[in-house]
Amino acid sequence: MHAETGGYMPQLDGVRGVAIAAVLLAHYTPVTRYGEFGVMGVQLFFVLSGFLITGILLRGRDGADRLGGNKSFALRQFYVRRFLRIFPAYYATLCVCVVFGIGTARTAFLWHASYTTNFYCAIINPNEAVLNHFWSLAVEEQFYLLWPWVVIFAPRRCLPYLLVALIMTAPAYRFMAGLLHWNSPAKNWLLIGCTDSLALGGLLAWSRHTGAWERGLRLVTRAGLIVGLPVWLATILVWAVPEVRQRFPLTYSHLAFALLFTWIVNRAADGRRDPFGATLSFPPLAYLGKISYGVYLVHQPVQHALPKAFAWCGIPYPGSAIGVFAVLMAFTLALTSLSWHFMEAPINNLKRHFPYAARPPARDASAVNKQTA
Repeated sequence: MHAETGGYMPQLDGVRGVAIAAVLLAHYTPVTRYGEFGVMGVQLFFVLSGFLITGILLRGRDGADRLGGNKSFALRQFYVRRFLRIFPAYYATLCVCVVFGIGTARTAFLWHASYTTNFYCAIINPNEAVLNHFWSLAVEEQFYLLWPWVVIFAPRRCLPYLLVALIMTAPAYRFMAGLLHWNSPAKNWLLIGCTDSLALGGLLAWSRHTGAWERGLRLVTRAGLIVGLPVWLATILVWAVPEVRQRFPLTYSHLAFALLFTWIVNRAADGRRDPFGATLSFPPLAYLGKISYGVYLVHQPVQHALPKAFAWCGIPYPGSAIGVFAVLMAFTLALTSLSWHFMEAPINNLKRHFPYAARPPARDASAVNKQTA
């Protein structure tokens, strides 16, 4: 994973590893009070995505401005590289789910294929249980479609204020949706309900890129550390008490989590070799982060299909929670490791043909001859 400086930062892969570990803990363990770990893992992904994507776009805009303002080049390169990174693994997973009839892959194929699973769950089927995790991929894709146009073409002076407005919009929307008694996907799974996490990551990228608001943002993220940790602990305690679980106000705790995660991403992007950085750079954790996209794609289909596969083969499925967790983890990690090394990584390598930095205009032949001489 690369920070806004362009160098490889294993700490950022480690952040992804922490995020996907939280999702796996939530979905692969039967203890329902850990369910909030899944929400926090996705939010951490959103903050990191907002940070990385905004940093990439800001550098692309700078490069376009230096070479005469060809902003369409930066936009084109961004979308080509996103296509190579995201679409092959996503559509391969969706096609396998269609072939084996997993979840709503067949009945809601157009929703999943068009990256509108979040709308499908909000409007049609809030109880979809196998492919509902595609909602966050839909949010990310909708973010990718809209945000590059803003970063590359909007007046530079407007960007930080727009990001602050987006941070404020999400909790206001979730509060309104709660008052209207909308279902959970409508409240939490649409792009407008996730902009605080994405925009906080974007504001962090803008601050580090420009050097502006840096001290203020660090103070805010430290406040997030102070506020976010108690909220996180309170959330875990509340999820352990069914009587009050439904009454706990998650509308603003999401924002507290996002502030905490912005602090984590900021520390990771510093690239320090302190205990915090060393933990995130731990090779198994960084590797888990590297393959985290594939892990996220397949982890629920694997959970759905594996017991049936064991039964079809005549193999007894583990009876204990620890055994189930171990089997699911082994199959998921093995499958996604193969996917990474034999499909995703080779396709990712094609991105070298689509660099973000445009080549400068060619000089005349005599100048080139003098240079080489």
